[in-house]
Amino acid sequence: MAFARLTSLLHNLLHKQREERELDEEVRAHQQLLEDEKIRAGMDPQEARRQARLELGGVEQVKEQVREMRAGHFLETLWQDLRFGTRMLRKNPGFTTTAVLTLALGIGATTAIFSVVDSVLLHPLPYPQPDRIIAVWQKIPNENRVPFSAPEFLEWAKMTRVFESLAAVTGSGFTMTGRGDPEMFLGQRATPSLFSVLGAQAMLGRTLSSEDARPGHDHVVVLSNGLWKDKFNGDPQVVGQSIVLDSEPYTVLGIMGSDFVPTAERYRLWVPADLTTGIFQKFPDAHFLSVFGRLAPGITKARLNAELSLVASRIHELDRNNDRQLVHAPLQEVQVGEIRRPLLLLLGAVGIVLLIVCANIANLLLSRTVSRNQEIAVRLALGAGRRRIMRQLLVESVLVSSLGGIAGVVLAAWGLQILLRLAPGDTPGVRSAQLDLRVLGFTVLVSFLTALVVGLAPAYAGWTEDWNETLRHGRRGTSGHQAGRLRSVLLFAEIALSFVLLTSAGLTLRSFAMLQTVDPGFKSASVLIAGVALPENRYPGAAQMRAFSRNVIERLRGLPGVHSAALDTSLPFTGEGWGNTVEIEGHPAPPGNSDVVQVECISPSYFGAMNIRLESGRDFDDRDSESGAPVAIVDSEMASRFWPGESALGKRINLDGPWRTVIGIVRPVKKTGLDSIEEPQLYVPYEQLAPKAAQFVARGMFLVVRSTVGESSLARSVRHAVASIDSQLALTDVGMMEQLLYESVAEPRFRTVLLGIFSAIALVLACVGVYGVVSYGVTQRVHEIGIHVALGAQPRDIFQLIVGEAVLLGASGIAVGLLGSLAVARLFSALLFKVTPHDPIALASAIVLLLSVVLGASYFPARRAMRVDPMVALRYE
Repeated sequence: MAFARLTSLLHNLLHKQREERELDEEVRAHQQLLEDEKIRAGMDPQEARRQARLELGGVEQVKEQVREMRAGHFLETLWQDLRFGTRMLRKNPGFTTTAVLTLALGIGATTAIFSVVDSVLLHPLPYPQPDRIIAVWQKIPNENRVPFSAPEFLEWAKMTRVFESLAAVTGSGFTMTGRGDPEMFLGQRATPSLFSVLGAQAMLGRTLSSEDARPGHDHVVVLSNGLWKDKFNGDPQVVGQSIVLDSEPYTVLGIMGSDFVPTAERYRLWVPADLTTGIFQKFPDAHFLSVFGRLAPGITKARLNAELSLVASRIHELDRNNDRQLVHAPLQEVQVGEIRRPLLLLLGAVGIVLLIVCANIANLLLSRTVSRNQEIAVRLALGAGRRRIMRQLLVESVLVSSLGGIAGVVLAAWGLQILLRLAPGDTPGVRSAQLDLRVLGFTVLVSFLTALVVGLAPAYAGWTEDWNETLRHGRRGTSGHQAGRLRSVLLFAEIALSFVLLTSAGLTLRSFAMLQTVDPGFKSASVLIAGVALPENRYPGAAQMRAFSRNVIERLRGLPGVHSAALDTSLPFTGEGWGNTVEIEGHPAPPGNSDVVQVECISPSYFGAMNIRLESGRDFDDRDSESGAPVAIVDSEMASRFWPGESALGKRINLDGPWRTVIGIVRPVKKTGLDSIEEPQLYVPYEQLAPKAAQFVARGMFLVVRSTVGESSLARSVRHAVASIDSQLALTDVGMMEQLLYESVAEPRFRTVLLGIFSAIALVLACVGVYGVVSYGVTQRVHEIGIHVALGAQPRDIFQLIVGEAVLLGASGIAVGLLGSLAVARLFSALLFKVTPHDPIALASAIVLLLSVVLGASYFPARRAMRVDPMVALRYE
């Protein structure tokens, strides 16, 4: 049966002319038989011919009925509809250009945003079974996210049975020498199991093995594909060769492929870590290990939760002071972090823009359908079915949407480049966003759905319209009234959606403005920062590290134009921090307050370099050396928390052994973000740190220089100053503090700018929509307006009538949009800073702005209605 149907289809398509001739001959032969039969019955030949035609129903109508039963008829008529639709679009270039460009704007913006969402949120990590890779961390009463120390991880790993393999890693800077100027690269010290957890293989050579972590065998390294290409020009012979990292030789074991995604994108090399020796046992209380595991087959989330809870309780039984919970999440969720909600917000916003675009195009198509009323009515009168007319209208909308989709892809390719420049640079996966087959498939789907949405309105209007009235009354008949109602409904929806978008943009703009007013506690202008790490093999003790810090600060202070220079171990907004518990002499921590503070080790002049105000007491100076009395400076937050109602000056605090006297109080400084609530801050002189602590924090330090010299010249001078002390040291993250502060608000700026752009597009489209609907209404009501004027209505009455109806429609849309905006705002209220979802300024601004657009767009059609001549209007056809 299927074969016979396929054969008939091919025959009808390939031999169409012969089939048409045979059909014509058959129908006419049948008519002739009817005619001959009636003549034999005694009927007049002319009357017999007429009766035969009536009985047959018309030659062309019968032929059309037969064609509809043929295999392939749908394809044939669809091709006809496509050709006719193409001719109609070419015949109306103004309409076609407007519709295609408007759709391209909506589809292009949607595609560009989706490409980023797909890359960051939807694209699975390029590992085997990535859903089984889990990140684990600890939670204590005072902190929600605590890394592991080496002893904690080793003890916990013995207790768990749900993981196929576990890995612990920590970030570290490695200075590469012997290949041009010294250069620092961020890498990871990782247990060799990291690559088995990720299921990753090397492109060249091999990854780390358990043998590589043994003392004496651990000077091996695995390079990222990017580092291999950038530093070694992609030479495959580098595998097996020796390179110098931190002044020690390391053998290159392997090169990862370009598709390998590390646990954080900034890492470019990996060396083995033996958690039972070296730095991990030297600092057993340091919590700096990130832990990842691959779940064993068949382990469910419930089983994982139960075992982690059991392990945490066992640890607590062994150590009653260790009140910790083990928390987990999929690796991809951890990497995406807090960017998920902003991206979904932007995808929802651009979806609203696309709906507004659809409403506008639907209105355009409705206007065009009304202008073709006579054509459609005549086609129906000549025998065309309503289904065929509706299909023709839908085909035309598909053609317009297809052209809009093609133009949208071009626009998306351009817009994606702008998005990547605006997006926060540290967003995982955002740099790999591209218009791949998945995204193009999404664009095709969006274009198809758009075609249905924009085509259904004119199709519905055409289906319900009384075309007989159109034939009897022409353009002044009832035709178009259904379209007019639909246009008003579409405009109502467009205004409501625009209001939702405007309020969302207003809230984010208000939130960003409030964020920008936050005082970080320091002055970032004219401050250059640079990171430096001291390798242990050349700086084995605290004495060597302190000597370096003194020498480099002295050299920096001697540079031309430098006002002050200092050293800091955890600069604001760098992500570095050292939290620790403290003991207050005579003052135990008040109930409900934490004794955990953030510790910052600094040199004298740091507060002057960062322009941090000293509220009372004195700054650190040369007296506060290793041999001086132990001292500390606290911020006012710490002072008020630990010594409420008292002066903190002269009080004593224990951090690392000796009791330190508080000699000064400074204003609080934002460390992690402008919108963050910071922990109390304790400053201690780097020179006075215990040797063990000094060695630990000096592995990564920051130089802070305030100068009137330009950035590039100052950066060169700082590099030369460091090289004059140690030519094998490399500086990293050299830049201005202003830029670091600017980048700290990159994510809220990104969503604020994009929402602002989307809102501007929505306003323009709403303006066009209002103008089109009001103008259309004036054209349709010319006769009615003429009667009003003839009965004595003044021009201002006509103006008020037209504008009043537009304002009423706009106010109704705003009222519904207000309810929607309040619901939507609650979904992203966590992203707002010092702004509530029902912020009156944002809502009032959106109402005023949208009503102004409605008034402005209806003004010119209303002015045209005022000039209607009643004599012309009453004769209007």
